[in-house]
Amino acid sequence: MEPIPAVLGLPGTATYDNLGAVCLGDPASLVTRFGGRCPVIAHPPRHAFGRVNPSGRSSPRDRALTLWMLEQVRSWGGVLEHPAHSRLWTEAALPAVGDGRDPFGGWTLPVWQSWWGCSRPRPTWLYVVGYEQPHMPAMPLALASHPTPDADADHGPLAPAFAAWLVQLATTIGHAQAWRYSDRGGR
Repeated sequence: MEPIPAVLGLPGTATYDNLGAVCLGDPASLVTRFGGRCPVIAHPPRHAFGRVNPSGRSSPRDRALTLWMLEQVRSWGGVLEHPAHSRLWTEAALPAVGDGRDPFGGWTLPVWQSWWGCSRPRPTWLYVVGYEQPHMPAMPLALASHPTPDADADHGPLAPAFAAWLVQLATTIGHAQAWRYSDRGGR
């Protein structure tokens, strides 16, 4: 049976409708609803570790939820999406772009969401666990100049093509990491 990716933390999951993923978008109930045993697509709260953190826009709950989502990606394989240069990379000791893999097998892939049709550049870092490079889904690449973006400023929905690519990536990870989901593997 093919592992079906779980989408964690994206309020309003319409972007993922009909893409072959289970959406658990309500952050208030994620911890109790997610049972693991599948690859993860994590969209943690941006302000918990974002470069721009206006007073009152982050909470200890958001930080804890972000770290919990990171733990799920590390435990089950998958991808965590966050604005480029997020403080999460420093505070959680995630590998910098180009630094190779961490002890969990995770590595960082820099992308621009505009490659998939987002109306703003949205530079994004993806922390990927459980993926072997020859199996990467094809990525669009747009070589265009972009204005200097504020990575934390755009809170709009994901471009549907980007969401579909994340599902493809997580499904590929699910095939490679199937041992994690059996009764004998995984935590």
